[in-house]
Amino acid sequence: MGEIVEGPVSRLFDFGAMVEIGPMQEGLVHISELTLFRVNKVTDVVNVGDKVKAKIISIDEKGRVNLSVKQLDPNYNPSADPRRNGNGRTFGNNNHSRNGAGR
Repeated sequence: MGEIVEGPVSRLFDFGAMVEIGPMQEGLVHISELTLFRVNKVTDVVNVGDKVKAKIISIDEKGRVNLSVKQLDPNYNPSADPRRNGNGRTFGNNNHSRNGAGR
């Protein structure tokens, strides 16, 4: 974790964007991790094909990769981020399916 990756946005969802970070490997940038400000729609910030640079913030037990674009912003302050507990770990549980099943 903490590695910086870059790749094209491959898919969009209401809750975030999937980014191709390697061959046959994608990571999710949750809508709350796109920018420092509140985002109403993912497409207000990124679209399919856009190249983005992101930080790997977690990999779950199923190997799903969670990414953050906002944590690369020089103005990002983890202690001011209400979704973080000060050590970079996210509060809550994200149970979104990564393959779009059931949507």
